[in-house]
Amino acid sequence: MKNKKMPAWLKKVKENQAEKSKIIGFERLKTRIGASADSHNPAIIMDLWEEVERLNFKEFEDLKNSLSEEGRDFLENIILK
Repeated sequence: MKNKKMPAWLKKVKENQAEKSKIIGFERLKTRIGASADSHNPAIIMDLWEEVERLNFKEFEDLKNSLSEEGRDFLENIILK
């Protein structure tokens, strides 16, 4: 069986889908952190910590800068400790 290269248009579609998925995941994480700012539930904190841990430095800085003051405090004081 012959290996065929993926058509350029299909490759572009897959890249766009991956980018959209990444943006949706980022927005979901931002929303969850904002909604959990008053929470002290260890399960929620651990789950959020695991998601934040997967971010690279630039993604983390973008997340931190996009949060409200309460969200940033929650991120820095609860999740990262």
